[in-house]
Order: sequence, then C-alpha cells, then structure tokens
Amino acid sequence: ILLVGPPGTGKTLLARAVAGEADVPFYYASGSEFDEMFVGVGASRIRNLFKEAKANAPCVIFIDELDSVGGKRIESPMHPYSRQTINQLLAEMDGALVRPGRFDMQVTVPHPDVKGRKEILNWYLSKIKVDPAVDAEIIARGTVGFSGAELENLVNQAALKAAVDEKEMVCFVCLRQETNLNRHFVVLKVSMLPENDRWSETRAQLLAQMDVSMGGRVAEELIFGDDNITTGASSDFDGATKIAKLMVTRFGMSDKLGVMTYMDITKQSPETQAAVEQEVRALLKESYERAKNILKTYSKEHKKLADALLRHETLDAKEIQMVLEGKPLDH
Repeated sequence: ILLVGPPGTGKTLLARAVAGEADVPFYYASGSEFDEMFVGVGASRIRNLFKEAKANAPCVIFIDELDSVGGKRIESPMHPYSRQTINQLLAEMDGALVRPGRFDMQVTVPHPDVKGRKEILNWYLSKIKVDPAVDAEIIARGTVGFSGAELENLVNQAALKAAVDEKEMVCFVCLRQETNLNRHFVVLKVSMLPENDRWSETRAQLLAQMDVSMGGRVAEELIFGDDNITTGASSDFDGATKIAKLMVTRFGMSDKLGVMTYMDITKQSPETQAAVEQEVRALLKESYERAKNILKTYSKEHKKLADALLRHETLDAKEIQMVLEGKPLDH
C-alpha cells in the first residue's frame, strides 16, 4: 500500500496504528537512511530488513520517505550505490514502485477537515493543563489547512508561551496568538462531485455548471455590496467562460451560430469572431442573472448553508439536505 500525502498528515501514525490493530510487529525504516552512513550498504540493509520481517511474519514494514530512494533511478557513475538500493527494493517488492501492479492500493492521506482538526486538538490538549474555557472547535475552525503535526506544534508552542508567562494553564489567548485567529478568514468554494463519471453532458448541465461558477461573485455582491467584492471569483469566471466558449464553438449549442464547429477561432472572419464573442457574452450574462435570481429567491437557505459551511467546512449532498430542512448535523 502506498500512502500519499503532504508532510505531517499522519501517514506513519496510520501505518503504526494498522500494525497495532492487527497486533503484529511494526518495522520502521526511512528511505533517506539506507545510504547515508556507508556507500553501498543500502541494498544489504533492505535485504536484512525484509529477511527479519519474513522471519516474523505476519508483520508491517513501513518505509518512510520512499521518494528519496524511489523517485528515480540515478544513472550517474558517481552514485552507482543509489541504483543498487532501488534495484534491491524493487526486487523485494516484486515489481516497480509506482507502475500499475506494484502497489495493490494507493491511499491519499490529506490535511484533516474541521472535524478531524477538532479531534486532533482535543487529543493533544488532553496531555497538558488547559483552561476549561478553551473550545477546540473554535481553534479548529481557525486552522484551515493545518496538518496534524502543525496542530501538535501549535499546542506545544502555546504550552511554552504559557510557561514563559508563568501561567498555570494554557488559555485561549496563547492558542489564538499561535493560530493568528484574529486575522484569519475563510474562503468558501463550491465544488460539484458527479454521482458517476460523465462522458457527455446536456446543455442544461453545462448551463447549471456556469450558474454555480457565477454564484460566488453574486453572493459577494448581494451580501457585502458592490464595493466589497473580491478577486476570489476569478478562477470561477475562467471556468464559466471556457464552458460558454465550448458551447458556442465546439458543441453547436448556439442558436445564432448553429451546429458548425470553430476549431481555431483566430482563423475565422472578424464578423464570425465578433458573433462568437457576442454569443459567449450573452450566455455568461444570462447565467449571471439566473444565479442572482436563485440566490435572491433562496436567501434564507443560502444563509443556513453558509453558516453550516463555516462550522463544518465540507458538506455532502445528504448533509446539505439536512441543513436546508433545519435538522442538526452529527459532526
């Protein structure tokens, strides 16, 4: 199994936990250690590691920083031992590092969501003296993008600060200073996950995707006013514009230009280019107005969803339905 994810998300802890749950020995090795002491010993270290593990099977072998030996085969005459190390590892693993068939499964270990961050914070806060008024959920909501290791460090730094200030326990102020909560703000993005992979889409589906892309800017205008709109919607506009252009030039979904396709618009006449631009602009304007009407009509539901997203960060279709019906969420 290949565990993939940014540093500090708990890949090593997850592997160790699997060994613990299965009640089997856990062998840890770091890819960067294999060749660091003596040139050419990496291959023998791998042989010895697998030999000992096989003698104690079943067990879990965990090789950390695998990319340090498995990133590429080095052809340099100065580093022939690097090739020996990777070759030995490949021989033990019966195949190739990331080619199909080499790993049975790839597991992505991403940064935790707000629920995960709250649980991680509660775990590390339980190990120190902390003010009962400290609410892990508030800290979790202000630490978007933090890994498990960064959350552990945050608690440690807050504990050190409390000690330096000669306080008996860690208070909310110490934690807030570490997280910059007072300056933290959350940007909400809407993403649509298809129920199944779709190879073709209807005109209505394409228009709906455009309307979603318009939603961010429309919401800013309706809630914060024209003077407080931000640059956050630029990528959404890019997406909506691409869809509109494809509808007009490739999919034959424009009444004015008909079913003709225009592969390279720059080779068309100025009149055709102007007509295409006009149609694209019209599609985008209609989409913008539809999004505006939807958000005005369902302003109460919009408010409920926004509040729920600020609390939970991610909502699936079932949870959205529960929020709109006014039902409480489990997490």
